[in-house]
Amino acid sequence: EEIISKSLEKDRDERYQTIKDLLVDLRRLKKRLDFESEAERSLTPDGRHSTESPATPATLTHGGSSTASLHSIRPTSSAEFIVSEIKRHKTGVILAVIGVPLVVGAAFLLWSKFSSEKVAATPTMKIAKLTSGGRVNNILIDGSTSISPDGKYVVYTLIDGGRVSMWVRQILTGSDVQIVPPSDLRNGGTTISNDGEFVYYIGVNRENTGGSLFQVPILGGTPRKIMSQVRSPIGFSPDGSQFAFIRESTEQAQSLMIANSDGTAERTLAVRKGNDWFASEGPSWSPDGKWIACAAGTDTGGSYMTILGYSVADGSEKQITQQRWHGDIRRVIWLRDGSGIVAPVADSAQGSQLWFISQPDGTAKRITNDLNGYGAVSLGVSGDGKTIVTVQSNPSYHIWTMSLADASAQPVEITHGESDGLNGIDWTPDGELAYFARGGENVELFVARADGTQPRSLLKDNKLPTDPAVSPDGKTIYFTSNRSGTPHIWRINTDGTDLTQITSGDFADLSPAISPDGKWIVFVSWRSGMQLLWIIPTAGGEAEPITNVPSQTPRFSPDGKSVASIQLPTGANGAWQLAVINVENPSAGKLISPPPHFDLGESMAWTPDNQALIVKSDQGGVGNLWLQPISGGAPKQITRFTSDLISRFALSRDGKHLALSRGNSSLDVVLIKDFR
Repeated sequence: EEIISKSLEKDRDERYQTIKDLLVDLRRLKKRLDFESEAERSLTPDGRHSTESPATPATLTHGGSSTASLHSIRPTSSAEFIVSEIKRHKTGVILAVIGVPLVVGAAFLLWSKFSSEKVAATPTMKIAKLTSGGRVNNILIDGSTSISPDGKYVVYTLIDGGRVSMWVRQILTGSDVQIVPPSDLRNGGTTISNDGEFVYYIGVNRENTGGSLFQVPILGGTPRKIMSQVRSPIGFSPDGSQFAFIRESTEQAQSLMIANSDGTAERTLAVRKGNDWFASEGPSWSPDGKWIACAAGTDTGGSYMTILGYSVADGSEKQITQQRWHGDIRRVIWLRDGSGIVAPVADSAQGSQLWFISQPDGTAKRITNDLNGYGAVSLGVSGDGKTIVTVQSNPSYHIWTMSLADASAQPVEITHGESDGLNGIDWTPDGELAYFARGGENVELFVARADGTQPRSLLKDNKLPTDPAVSPDGKTIYFTSNRSGTPHIWRINTDGTDLTQITSGDFADLSPAISPDGKWIVFVSWRSGMQLLWIIPTAGGEAEPITNVPSQTPRFSPDGKSVASIQLPTGANGAWQLAVINVENPSAGKLISPPPHFDLGESMAWTPDNQALIVKSDQGGVGNLWLQPISGGAPKQITRFTSDLISRFALSRDGKHLALSRGNSSLDVVLIKDFR
């Protein structure tokens, strides 16, 4: 009645000024009528609200009513909707008699004017920050974000002095409550139960590398351990009686598991090993309870990841999508209405971007497309499928240099880009620096003077290039790139010419290191079904393995007789160790237990005398370097930084200078609405 009165108002200033103004009011009317009709459906015949189904209108919309089903099958025009609502509402009789012709006519004008503009199209996506500056109460945000099914609460973690605490924020009021006190357990991801009463989280530390599952009430209480050897966030079945998770073994196999909600009756649904693997960021159960979706990768027929579905009944496998990504797929979340899956994918220099994979057709489409990164295990979707919660990452790393010969010399910041050295850094023989720097959608390979001046770009690559390694003569830079569709070793001259692929095949090759005589490349490869070290002549030829246990981060010693790496020895129960391998006789290597705070990163360096390794640590959110004698003696701290992390570092050829990529990735909790 109000809409018709305003349409018929004689005073021009009191009438609708544009058709769009009328459309706004019609939409408001539709929302109100939706709410009233759903409220009517939620009443029992005696007029009382049903205690059997205390659902919200949003929940009822997906509850399978005939009206909801019809609306989902065939779009309803504005005119059809108003006519149908008039018929269902007694108070609309006068409107039906007097106003229908006007409203139908107005609807027709709306359709003719705006049909080309697709009035029913998805609204513009909105990203709203729940936090800012990467901190809450001046404490760094750690991530591990999820959202309650009703969309009212968000769970996240903070890290202070290396100790992690868990918090819940009430979105409406912005109030925060600590529900798990600080501890040394790093959080490997959270999941809120289907009823919104409990938070389930994964705790990981040095003594518990396989992960354990804990449960805590969403508003705080005493955490309770549910089970051990749970590496991924869990995904609940639709009725909440079971959950799915990923378990990792020391044989580098990953198993998709199912267990009851109390941790009992676990069973293996599927196993991937060798050149096939599951992502450890978490599976998700389909709304009909028949399938479990999980990110999975392979090195067979090219290195890529996709999303697979596994039958709960018999473990059979099916393709969820035909899309293949040449980067990591992280946690997957299946929307409760079954319309699709949300997942973060790191397949470009932009970092992880959110994707929507519609179901059942499997079409993949980006949700986000900007220069930030989004999520990993930090991902959740509200029960109505309208709101995503994740963390937005904004990395800022710069290159610093420091003298080891002069103890009084202070570190100097020499670059000021977006992310300098984050993907790797190395010294040339004449004292220059080769490093990767991210700018926009690309990563560039630069060579610059030791003070950061006169940088020259050799290469732009948006296929995740990493690990620059300069040849002993300074004429060539070797690196890893995914530009052929599979990670392989490439090289380029320091004048920017002769870009050449060195390794090939279906399997990933990573992290090249060059021998002091320039004749050999040692690298990490999955070509045997396990992450081993292989060696190949720089002039070309056949590659051969030099380790038989999982290995990473190879580095030639200055005398060329040994290769240092990080290894997972047989029976080590998940504890990686430093290893020194004799090149002539690899079986004659030795293992060194690293410091408790040893950071399994991508950087390591030999001292010029071949007697010690430089490794990095992360204590209390601060990165520093330590000297570890290969004789097994006590480590000695080299740097004394009080802030920031170290991503990569390199020691100059004469052992007198260090170059370090230092900084942080600022994490903020964000809500993403209208994403589809």
